[in-house]
Parts: sequence; structure tokens; C-alpha cells
Amino acid sequence: MSIKFSVILPIYWKNEFNEFKETFFSIINQTLKPNEIVIIFDGKVNSNIESFIKKQKKKYNIKLLKNQKNLGLGKTLKKAVNYCKNEIIARVDCDDINLPDRFKRQISMMIKNNLDLVGSSTLEIDLNNRIEMIKSNPLKDFEIKKKLKFRNPINHQSVIFKKKAVLISGNYENLPFFEDYYLWVKMARNNHKFGNLKKILVKARIDEDFYKRRSGKSYFVNYFKFLRRCLKIKFITSVDFIILIILRGLIYLLNVTLIKNIYIFFLRKKI
Repeated sequence: MSIKFSVILPIYWKNEFNEFKETFFSIINQTLKPNEIVIIFDGKVNSNIESFIKKQKKKYNIKLLKNQKNLGLGKTLKKAVNYCKNEIIARVDCDDINLPDRFKRQISMMIKNNLDLVGSSTLEIDLNNRIEMIKSNPLKDFEIKKKLKFRNPINHQSVIFKKKAVLISGNYENLPFFEDYYLWVKMARNNHKFGNLKKILVKARIDEDFYKRRSGKSYFVNYFKFLRRCLKIKFITSVDFIILIILRGLIYLLNVTLIKNIYIFFLRKKI
């Protein structure tokens, strides 16, 4: 298989050098290699990461973009998508590990089934590379869209999508914690086709603050804003809005330990 595609790799100040290196080599050692790697700094980053990238630019087709200040993930990804030269784009988190056949498997599935977005299962690991949980999702387009109203059924760090479909749907937006989820909603409204591979293709690092970031007043407020946008574009009804605020929104105000147990019981699978 020979096909041109881009990889988007956003970086910000909290990202660690050793984790980034592992991510980078998991990209360039793929069985199907990208012909363009778009790395974007969201404000200042670790100086070791910056030096490493400058050296690697001599060997690989790396395009380096820089935000003068931290703009957040939504604006950063929007800028990177617009910049990519290829129609097929792979999204990568800079502290995750991509299994060697990730891109080949996903692009093959995309082409074979004429899909606009393909995700996969992820294996969640802690900062010491110990295995925690598997996060799997519905596989078929209709199954994914059926779940979309109630939860995010696509693992963001595992996606490969078509640039045209994303741009038609309005690209990423500045919506903290829900940048990806809202993009999937807009793509679904435009009848773009989704798919998930059952196979684990990404090892996703989960730090001790993972569940803390998904709780509290700030997270609840952003979920409220996300639902209001879904209501505005008529993806959900007023009744849906109220039910989701009660069933899901209020959960985010619970104790962090309770939230962690809810995630593990309903959204994850133990090894």
C-alpha cells in the first residue's frame, strides 16, 4: 500500500521529553509511513523537545508551526488541519504510543469502506507503562451514531479522518474538553461515515489527574456549553438537554473517586 497522508502532533508545555520521543518514534516506525508530519507548538514547550525536533527535521518531512501563546487544543488542531497538504490526516497525542500497524490498518479500513473517520480501541497505561484498562467503542457507523447523543464513542487519540469532511463540518472549535466530541456531532449531522476498529492500536497514557480533570465545576460548565451547542444545531432536543444535564452533567460534580469508579465500571474494560 502506498498512499500520502499527514500526521498532526500538537505539543504544549506540560509534555515530557521522554514520552514525546517514544511517541515520535512510534510514528516514524509505522509499517505505513506518513509523508508529512505537522507538529504544532501551543505556546512554549520543553526545550529538549524543540531541540530534538530541529534535528529530526533534517531526516523527515516535518512541518513545524508555533502559536505565540497557548491557545488551547481546539484552536491548535483547527490551525493544523487547515495546514495539512493531504486529504487523509492522522491525529496523534504526543504522550501516547502508536502500535506499528495503526496507520496501515485504519487507512485500509477507511478506503475499503469509504469512511470519513476511523478510530480504534485504546490500551490505557499509567506513567510507568503499567496496563490499566481497555477503552473500546461501537464499531459500525449506525452503532456509533446511536451512542453519540449520550457519550463520546470515538477515542480522539486514535482517529484518522478525511480533511474535506472535517472542513465541511466546521473543523475543530474552541470548546475545552469537548473539542473532538463536538466535531463528531457536526460530522454526524452532515452524514459523514464513521467506523471503529476493535483492535487496540494506541497505548494511551493516563496520569493521576486524568479523572480530576473530568470533574468539578469547570468541567460541568464546559459540558453545559457543549450541550447548548448541540441543542442549537438541533442534534438534541430540549428534553434531551435536560435529561443529559441530570444524568451526566451532575455526575461531574461528584467526588473524583466516584467519577473514576463510574468511568471504570461503564466505559472501560479490565485486562
